Formats: sequence, C-alpha cells, structure tokens
Amino acid sequence: MSNTKEKEHQLNILITIALLKVFSNDYSAYLIGELHKEKKHWFNSTVNASNNFIKEIESDLSEANKEMLQDLNDDILNGLINLKKDLLCGLQTDK
Repeated sequence: MSNTKEKEHQLNILITIALLKVFSNDYSAYLIGELHKEKKHWFNSTVNASNNFIKEIESDLSEANKEMLQDLNDDILNGLINLKKDLLCGLQTDK
C-alpha cells in the first residue's frame, strides 16, 4: 500500500472512531431519557460495546494518532453544535 493510501486508510479509521466516540459518549445522554425500557436496554448495550471497542482501539494508537483522534472528536462535536444552532435558527424563522 502506498504511503498516501496508508495515511488515507488510517485517517478513515480515525474519523470512524471519532464518530463512534461522539455517538457513545457525548450525545447518548440526550437520547437515553427518551427511550422506553426495552429500547433503553439495547441502546445502553450498544453504547457499552462501543466504549469497550473504542478503549481497545485507543490502546493501540500512537500518541500522534490519539491527539488526532481527540482533535477529530472535538471538531465533530463543534460541527454538530453549530449545525444544531443553524437548524434551530431555521426553525425559529419558519414560524
């Protein structure tokens, strides 16, 4: 695999893990209160499995990749916050 392809492959993995981190840690609390008992059970199981998977992946990452993963996670969260603000502004102007 060429160096560029290898870096692209690593970046794709880091982006996917960052998305999983956002799902499992940062936004799951919003959803959990809205679910009925059975769905809550399955959602909690999924989040716990995701967290365990993330820990396994992170333990094998280099320090540079751990930092990049944190930066990606922060950027995704900031993007979601800005998207939510934009959507809320759009909803308010539709009234």
